Amino acid sequence: PYRGGIALEGSHFSEFHPNPATLQTEIQFSLLENAKGEILIYDLLGNLTRSYSLNKQTGKLTMELDGLNPGMYFANIKINDKIHEIKRLIISN
Repeated sequence: PYRGGIALEGSHFSEFHPNPATLQTEIQFSLLENAKGEILIYDLLGNLTRSYSLNKQTGKLTMELDGLNPGMYFANIKINDKIHEIKRLIISN
């Protein structure tokens, strides 16, 4: 079994790196074949600030953070339109 993060339904997402981040952060992922993945970034008030579609089964997503205010954000990771997990992302100046 995988020990570096949460594995569910055969999919895996690493933690954000770096976190706290300033200009960009990365997350590594793997999805089951034919799974549709999406990462939605929300601020503390619940406003959607960014969304990313994952169009391959495995890889690394680099997220540009320009225009986002410093603070805490929540990344909802959705697989096939269901929330798979929620991760925290901190943006610093």
